[in-house]
Amino acid sequence: MVSVLNIAAISGVIGIAGREGDILRKVVVPTVVFALFVGAVGSLLVYVVAPGVF
Repeated sequence: MVSVLNIAAISGVIGIAGREGDILRKVVVPTVVFALFVGAVGSLLVYVVAPGVF
């Protein structure tokens, strides 16, 4: 998960305050890809590997 508060805190610490939007734009695509991957693996486990368990 992406925490806006953590991004704001870290950008202030490393000296790039005010550029949180740039960081969020760079993080959105990998976050969505990872979420889709986790969802696909979860679906695979539920419907293919262990169909009778759930």
